[in-house]
Amino acid sequence: MISQRFRGVISVIAICALFTLVSLIISNQGPLMNTSGNSMHFILDAGHGNPDGGTVSADGTKESDLNLAITNKISKSLSQKNISSLMTRTSEESIYTEGKTIHEKKVSDIRNRIDIADQTPNVPLVSIHMNSYPDPSVYGIQVFYGNGDLAKKIATDLQSAINTDLQPNHTKVAKQVSKNVYLFSHISNPVILIECGFLTNTEELAKLKSEEYQIQLAEIIAKVLSDHS
Repeated sequence: MISQRFRGVISVIAICALFTLVSLIISNQGPLMNTSGNSMHFILDAGHGNPDGGTVSADGTKESDLNLAITNKISKSLSQKNISSLMTRTSEESIYTEGKTIHEKKVSDIRNRIDIADQTPNVPLVSIHMNSYPDPSVYGIQVFYGNGDLAKKIATDLQSAINTDLQPNHTKVAKQVSKNVYLFSHISNPVILIECGFLTNTEELAKLKSEEYQIQLAEIIAKVLSDHS
């Protein structure tokens, strides 16, 4: 009777220990990865994240929320095409690991994004952001690139596909990203920055908040990325 009870206690302890170990492994995974392929193809970077919401529209829509929604859809579309990707953030929170003030947390967040890029060298980083401008009539998606010919080729193809399918009245061309963008100037990976639209333009904001439009944009981006995987 005593030995059976003892064995029961040991079994419970073993199960608890196993559960704790699994929980620790999960909690330390960091950014989530699509493992549909054998190697990493793209880093998907949803810009900003609490406490840094980025640009905020007149109706209170935060750039960070739209960035994440579209990035999630790109990741899902790539996974369906058996293209592996790594997301720098997967929740509403930014990926800071230290700091008390918003500034300190933003610095920590950027450093952690740089670390992710450094740990996956040569993998193109695709960063999703939103735009704003004092003139509310300005609208349109703009693609930027940096660090090499591959990034330029992807960005050029992306801008062309976006112009054709989403903004036929625009003749935008892919541009070199500014060296003042801290993240891009501190990594060596090919970088593609997609400014997905202007939150200061009422019509474009309505589109960006639409699930249907987000899916359409994400599908276009995923298609071009898969062509270069």
